Amino acid sequence: MGSHLAGFAKCVESPDYIALGSLRLDPAYSRSLPSYARLDALLRQYVANEQKMLGNAFLSLHDETNMQDFLLKFGFRRVYCDLQIAYRSALGLAVNSCYRSGR
Repeated sequence: MGSHLAGFAKCVESPDYIALGSLRLDPAYSRSLPSYARLDALLRQYVANEQKMLGNAFLSLHDETNMQDFLLKFGFRRVYCDLQIAYRSALGLAVNSCYRSGR
């Protein structure tokens, strides 16, 4: 097991923040807690060293990963923002026609 990849994370980086994107972990390594090691590396590099904000990136409305609860264990806090929903073009036109703004 020692030289195999236990997991990886893909991140989106900007000058001010790093957003945690895709995350894959091999279940065979779950007892060694690779998710804790990965988060520790991200926090050290981007938050401590580069003074960037770390976010949990872009989640679907149907997210069953419990990532938010995991991050709360590390002192993260919930930050609410505007909900941005992307529809397929035909459905998007229909939804947008129902919710015309006063602009």
